[in-house]
Amino acid sequence: MKITLSELKKRSSEIETLIIRSVDLPILLPFVRMKDGTLYQVYDKAGKPIKESSQLLAKKHFKGFGITHCVLAHFSPYNEMVGIDGGNGIDCEIPIQTPDEDYT
Repeated sequence: MKITLSELKKRSSEIETLIIRSVDLPILLPFVRMKDGTLYQVYDKAGKPIKESSQLLAKKHFKGFGITHCVLAHFSPYNEMVGIDGGNGIDCEIPIQTPDEDYT
């Protein structure tokens, strides 16, 4: 599902985890998992998916949201490409500083 950054700001108290998903070497996409388990990809006000080239830039959009849990998730489609069940495609999740803890 998708959600705009402005809609998400209104619902910031419902965010469980900010997920910065690495889908290719230079591309990072922010997702949020809400407390009810719903996963949203975050879009800008023009309706385009937010994509950044570093986790610092990806987290910058969420400063002041009060997010308490943040992870960097590596997404790999390669298992699926060679005929192995890809599952959810996430190979690993690494805890990282939240946007409010990051001093950049």
